[in-house]
Amino acid sequence: TLKQLNGAFVALPVGSYFVSLVVGDSTGKTASIAQNFVVAGGTISGTIAVITQPLSYLPASPGGTTTVLLDAHNSSPQPGATVTQYIWAVVGLPSKQPVANATGRVAQIKLQPGPYQVGLLIVDSSGGNAIAQKNVVVDSTTAGASGSSVNGDNPPNIPQLLQSLEGEQGGQVSLPTVTDPDGDSITIRWVLKQGASDIKSGAGGVISLANVPAGSYSIAVTAGDGSLTSAAIYQLRVSSPGVSSAGYSTPTVSRGVSNSQGSAGSTAPQPNPSGSLASSSLTIKLP
Repeated sequence: TLKQLNGAFVALPVGSYFVSLVVGDSTGKTASIAQNFVVAGGTISGTIAVITQPLSYLPASPGGTTTVLLDAHNSSPQPGATVTQYIWAVVGLPSKQPVANATGRVAQIKLQPGPYQVGLLIVDSSGGNAIAQKNVVVDSTTAGASGSSVNGDNPPNIPQLLQSLEGEQGGQVSLPTVTDPDGDSITIRWVLKQGASDIKSGAGGVISLANVPAGSYSIAVTAGDGSLTSAAIYQLRVSSPGVSSAGYSTPTVSRGVSNSQGSAGSTAPQPNPSGSLASSSLTIKLP
């Protein structure tokens, strides 16, 4: 018999997540399962916009401005198409005045402490588009009074990926960028595994695939700032030179509507009604 069986609903903003479930019975035996998933802005046709970074809460850096990572990993086009544009726009709240624009799957902006809304528009080669938005707070209350960050208050941020990493035998694969909210130095360590066997281990954000046969692997990653440590597990598909790695399975995508909201009271940015994008910036228009 089961000791405990719980079901729950949680409210999550747009982003990438990792969920794990552990079940125990009255004999003391347990079983567990884990799954990556995303909450996304999307369309019925299949275009999906995901704001993986920034997180909803960011400690402010000492000195007044904070460098904020914008990351659209896990966004995807309609089947058979490719993403042609990633367009970011940030407005201040509650004024809803434009603050910053950027383009690219990964970008960086600088923000003062305060509340913001981050909007992402992706456009694919079929003409499809999708919008996601998230409310973000850059909080100055955790900045150190002496001008240095509060060491150990926040662990490093390791992005959770929906799809497997891909690499070619004899080449190398780069891990997703790890950031630290406090600006602390980060040490990254990894273990390449196949099943329960450790294949190789090392440090840093790049893994050499020399002498690694084609096949499916997992990568256990830890990132420490000297006080706190974060961990993640990525899937890796290594292909033979010149052979496509297509055909592996990916975790389930939770598709939302095109106006997915990061928190109550926020409104998603709207694309140009004509469908055309005359410039590489997007102006968020909010009522």
